[in-house]
Amino acid sequence: VKPPISRFARPQNSQLEKPEFLKLTAKLSALNDDLERAWSNYYDNTGESAILAEISDILTQLSEELESAVSIMEDRADSELKEAVLRYVGCFVENCNMSRQQLDYWRIEMQVQNETVDNYFQEANRISELLEATPDISKKASSLMDRIQQWSTELALFRHSRGSFLEAGQIERLAAAGKLVEAAKSTVTAALETQQEAGPKIGRVLSRTSSLASRNKFK
Repeated sequence: VKPPISRFARPQNSQLEKPEFLKLTAKLSALNDDLERAWSNYYDNTGESAILAEISDILTQLSEELESAVSIMEDRADSELKEAVLRYVGCFVENCNMSRQQLDYWRIEMQVQNETVDNYFQEANRISELLEATPDISKKASSLMDRIQQWSTELALFRHSRGSFLEAGQIERLAAAGKLVEAAKSTVTAALETQQEAGPKIGRVLSRTSSLASRNKFK
């Protein structure tokens, strides 16, 4: 299940507007804003997996900053400011965890998608190579056409379901694969049409042979 887009819920506390609090949490707040912008950008441009690397970098920086903030607060005496900062840090930790779940989800999705594109490309090559290696295409024309049609149907469904998630390079690979299969389809279609045209002729020859044989019986 796709994790929801995480949003940082800032706690309500009178310390939040004080200069010292803002100074202690300024970098955390800036990084969190960067993280939210990066996720928003990714969901608007899901075909740009490079944004996931950017998100990963921001999360690394956030983790380091969170550790630093906690370390600073641990050395301080208990106070309302310390409590507010630690509560603020806690919200960031939760936000980071949600973001990491999303990141893991989309990384797996993109890996599976890339493998699927590779599979379609390899199958297109296999179809093309099989066609080239077949001396008499007419003998395998029907099975080849079934294979071509299955490839085309499954690819159409895949492209429809993935849509905006496909990267530019993946779209180019699928287009190249499509050209290979389209060329194979044209060759197989020509072979099938030749078979259909030859069918009536063979039928007429067989009919004439049968007729001659019948005549010879009564001579």
